[in-house]
Amino acid sequence: MNSKSNIVTSILILIVGVVFIFMQSRQDVLHAIVFILGLLFISASVINLLMLYTGKTHKENSSGRISGVLASGAALALGIWMTVSPGDIISVIVYAFAVLLILGGAYHIYMLAYGYRPMHFPGWLYIFPSLLVIAGVTMLIVGGPRIQDYIVLITGIAMVIFAVSSFLEYAGQQSFARGGQQMIQRQ
Repeated sequence: MNSKSNIVTSILILIVGVVFIFMQSRQDVLHAIVFILGLLFISASVINLLMLYTGKTHKENSSGRISGVLASGAALALGIWMTVSPGDIISVIVYAFAVLLILGGAYHIYMLAYGYRPMHFPGWLYIFPSLLVIAGVTMLIVGGPRIQDYIVLITGIAMVIFAVSSFLEYAGQQSFARGGQQMIQRQ
């Protein structure tokens, strides 16, 4: 595990989470998020297409180029759709955020249970990732249209919880590495 990149990622997630929390009361914030994501899709697909046709892949691997062009084309089309008509994508974004919360919570549960062996974390640390899973499942059950007004706030809070959970895991890992007795070795 690369602890430094995990910390940087967690800091970025924390910052975005706090921004989401403060932006939640703004009108059309979801439209702006979808629009920005659309621009990112467009940018990534254009860069990928340029790399495909100017790099070695263009000359050497035609099957790789074809799949790259198809993926880039799909990303470009999605990006254009997201920038032209962000309202159409909002309910999909709600479900995407819900799935990301479930996956993020499941990731932390796995890491706490198995990823940091031989360390054993206290049971209360499982509360944070469990909250992420519960929030994601709740969002899936309630559905996009009914939760739209709260999705930015819920996602922002969940991102903060994800980052805090990551920081606590890192602190436990560092304590264990220094020979701390807070974590109990598994037999």
